[in-house]
This record gives sequence, structure tokens and C-alpha cells, in this order.
Amino acid sequence: MPARRTFLLAAALQAALGVGLLLIAAFPPSTATPVAVDVAIGLGLLTWAVVTAMAAPSWGPAGLELSFASLSLGVGVVTVSAGTELGHVGPLIVLVAAVPFIAELLGPAAAWRQILLALAVWSAALQLSTTEHDADEYLLALGWTVVPLTTLVCVRMVDRLNSLALTDPLTGVLNRHGLEMQAAIGRAVAE
Repeated sequence: MPARRTFLLAAALQAALGVGLLLIAAFPPSTATPVAVDVAIGLGLLTWAVVTAMAAPSWGPAGLELSFASLSLGVGVVTVSAGTELGHVGPLIVLVAAVPFIAELLGPAAAWRQILLALAVWSAALQLSTTEHDADEYLLALGWTVVPLTTLVCVRMVDRLNSLALTDPLTGVLNRHGLEMQAAIGRAVAE
């Protein structure tokens, strides 16, 4: 079960993204900026930030996955709306930086789902953007190469670290932490 602090961090990220979209709507970088969409998604993200902080912790890992999915949607809207080169490459940089965090918080399958969803939303937003930049095709190729490789490495590292934390590296036998975890699982099943 993810810690409450994790949900509060996700809520803060959603609120920041929502405010960012409202700022883009207030000060559009180009005439093609979809102001109404920015306002709607910005307000939606602010609302979802409150839900994430208040209700999502009781949903467990599914609540955290929903929170990450809403962030992916918001980042996609920023990519379409910003209309600048930084608006196109910025979400990719953030996604690569977030991969270790996502891999640590979610299980391997959920981490892959969230990261591929974010990559797909960003790619679609890049294609839907009203402003095209010379580097967009290279960004797509780079994104679809670097992000999955980074995810693979991070998921394997997290699995390896979890294994090392619970077992003796020489014998592979459960250590004290591993035995305590097994006992806690046994008690939970018995109750």
C-alpha cells in the first residue's frame, strides 16, 4: 500500500500542472493555443488533485495509477498547447526523470502501463500540436527508444534491490527482513 505522502506528492504535481495550464490559458504562447481546453483540463486537474489527496489513498495502488494517468493527460495537453520547442521536449525530459520514481512506487506491470501510457499520450499530443518543429520527428524516435530502455533498467534495478533487501546475497536464503515480511503476510492471511 503506497504511503499517504506519495498521494500528497502526486496531488501537488497535479495541482502544479493544473495551475500551469491555467497560466497557459491566461497568457497563450500562440494564437493557436486552445484556451478553452486548457481551462477545462486545468480545472479538472485541480479538482483531481483534491480527490487524489483526500480519497485516492483508500483506493490503494489503483488510486495511485489513476493519479499518474491524469498527469499523463495533463502533460499531453501542455504539449499541444505550449506550441514551443520547450513545450514539446519538456514532457519527455520529465517522463525520463520520473521513470525511477514510477518504477519504485508501482509494481513492474503497473510501471510499464503508466510509462507507456504517458509516452503514447505525449506522442499523440506531439502529432496533434498546431505548431510543428524540425526536431519533433527526432524527439519521437528518441522518446520511443530512451524511455522504454530506461524503464527496463529501472524496473530490473528495483526488483534486484528488493531481492537484495530480503535475501542473503551469498545463499539466497531469506534474511531477517525477508522472514519478517513472510511472517507479516502469514499473519494477514490468517486474519
